[in-house]
Amino acid sequence: MDINYERLNYLLSFETSYINRLIHCILDNAINDYEHVKSIYCMIVAYIALEKMQQKKVCENVEEYFLDNLYTKKEYKIFVGFIKKNTNNQNGNEFSENQYDFKDINTLIRRYLIYFEDYIVDFIEDVLKDSRDDPEWSAVAANNLIVCYIDIGKQVGLKIPYDDVEGFFEYNQFDKENYLIFDYLQTRESTYYRGKRYM
Repeated sequence: MDINYERLNYLLSFETSYINRLIHCILDNAINDYEHVKSIYCMIVAYIALEKMQQKKVCENVEEYFLDNLYTKKEYKIFVGFIKKNTNNQNGNEFSENQYDFKDINTLIRRYLIYFEDYIVDFIEDVLKDSRDDPEWSAVAANNLIVCYIDIGKQVGLKIPYDDVEGFFEYNQFDKENYLIFDYLQTRESTYYRGKRYM
């Protein structure tokens, strides 16, 4: 199945808040599970590769990604040091960034999206808690994220057990009232929203 690059790029455009939220959790010791941290490392590698495939100007490696996002070299070393230590302990092999150099686009997208559903859930919770009169969080953007995530996820073979926004809410244990409030908010916002709406 062909990749819908417009929708993929919409998901990639949220990279800063998506990935940096996870990096902060690691640096604050909220996440110390090796597989989780390694997945985030692979996510950054995948993001860089997907941008390069489209001839976009992007950092060359994970260390540059950290520095471009205003982390210090020390913070990068803490992050990658956790992976190095556990890689060496688990199989005796030396850590190498090249071992996470994936060429297949479907694999890259799946790795980028590995925690995206959780990110969208947090985004929706922020929308629902936001001021009704002067909102900072966009309900239309959240709706777009769900639609694009479902579409791209299914294109690359992710097992997604829902087909629409309402199904996303139900699967992620939002109640019906939450969905109706969200639907009202994004419908209201759509009257003045200037960006593209994905359906």
